[in-house]
Amino acid sequence: ARQYTTFDGLPHDIVSAVFFAEDGKLWLGTHAGLGNFDGEIFGIHTPEAGLPHHEVHDVLGGDDGSLWMGTEGGLAHFDGTQFTTYLPGEGVIVLHHGADGCLWLGIHGGLLCFDGDDFVRYAIAEGLGNDTVTAIDTDAEGTLWLATHGGLARFDGESFVNYTMDDGLGSDVTSAVHVDGTGVVWIGTHGGLTRFDGESFSNYTEADGLPGLHVHALFDNGDGRLWIGTERGLACIDGDILRTNQLPSRYAQRHCRLRK
Repeated sequence: ARQYTTFDGLPHDIVSAVFFAEDGKLWLGTHAGLGNFDGEIFGIHTPEAGLPHHEVHDVLGGDDGSLWMGTEGGLAHFDGTQFTTYLPGEGVIVLHHGADGCLWLGIHGGLLCFDGDDFVRYAIAEGLGNDTVTAIDTDAEGTLWLATHGGLARFDGESFVNYTMDDGLGSDVTSAVHVDGTGVVWIGTHGGLTRFDGESFSNYTEADGLPGLHVHALFDNGDGRLWIGTERGLACIDGDILRTNQLPSRYAQRHCRLRK
């Protein structure tokens, strides 16, 4: 495998998000701005070019080929030429296209729905268990599943159901969530990987072969395997088999979102 660093032109060695565009270009959320890579040359967009903040947490493609970015200084939209900033000063952690056409934002202050004109905020007062939303996914019914720093939340558009360690979650600090093709919800926590089938929770820890307890990222590439990023290495669940690959901690300690 080829490794790229700042020596090769990568804007920063901490990469928080990777988006695979249809034209083959990679867009990278880094701690030094929005990067892009065409296979040969790296490019970078910084606050000097209109990006609201140099720390880019997430990158998501739009239906029109544009890009949305969650940054520590707000939501950014890039049409290929210029940036437009929404919610200046707001830390936007994660972005997700909902089945309802809404752009959902996980922020340090709850959950936001953006319809292109207005933002609607959902927080503890509306029933959300914790205001820090770190990951979002949607199931086949269009229900949102949210990873938060206070557990797992389910939102059907009207009300929240919250799950914590008392219900069987591996930890109340959760960093990733993925709903697979069978409807099973997988949750990356700071106490391992949790599986929820709608009725009961089961947990995978180092005792089961997981390389680390802090699960920061989950990725399903469509072949039935679930890839699990931890602070100590990469793991994969293939059916009932858990496979691991230990990595040096300096390569595995940060989470990274992969999108295509």
